[in-house]
Parts: sequence; C-alpha cells; structure tokens
Amino acid sequence: MFFWKKKEKKEPSIEEASTSPNQDFDALRNEIDTLLAALETAEGEERVSCLNRIGARYRVCGEPLNAIQYYEKSMEESKTFGEACTALMALYNQMRKEAAKSGDDEKIQYYLRKLDALMATNKSIMRSSLS
Repeated sequence: MFFWKKKEKKEPSIEEASTSPNQDFDALRNEIDTLLAALETAEGEERVSCLNRIGARYRVCGEPLNAIQYYEKSMEESKTFGEACTALMALYNQMRKEAAKSGDDEKIQYYLRKLDALMATNKSIMRSSLS
C-alpha cells in the first residue's frame, strides 16, 4: 500500500507579500503602454513579438478580449505555430466556457466558429510546412 504526503502550501516570501496586486497591475499597464509605443516602429518578427507580448500582458491583466485582439493581429502577420496560436486556442475556449455559464448561445456559437477557423488555419500551416 502506498501513502502519499499531502503537499504543504508554500507561504509567500516577504518580497512576494509586500507587492500588492495593484502594483503588479500598474506595472503591467506601464509595460503594455511601452510595448504599444514600440509597436508603432516595429517591423517583421519584432512586430509579431511585440503583438504577442501585448496579448500576454492583457491576458495576465484579466482582459481576454484585448488579448485576443493582439494575438489575432499576430496570427495575421505571421501564419506560424507559436505563442499566438496556443494562446488563442485557450482564450477562445475560456470565452466559450464563460458564454456557456451565462447561457449566451450566440457567443457560444461565435467562439466555436473562431475555434474552427483557428483549427483550419493550423491545418493549412501544417500542410504548407510539409510541402
């Protein structure tokens, strides 16, 4: 017979405890503003990276719609597998689940169509990479 120890909850360190969620949120907002400014002059892979980082920051801030907007722009500019592709899949599923909880059938269908379109894009990316 096997016995497992319960995992002990790790208490936050003094540094972690001293930073409030508002400070983190403000820092993320400042970082988003900096990235938006850099986005205006960025080109090519640097622009795609900027779009992905902005999407990631919005996702951490709890703003999935803004995150989706920037990840979709990233996918438009660079049709490759990567951060935008996987993040969009997770965000579309998150939004679909929220719509299901609220009973909004239109939004459920909207995000299901978005998921289908993303899967079709993934298939075309795979096919083009095999050629």
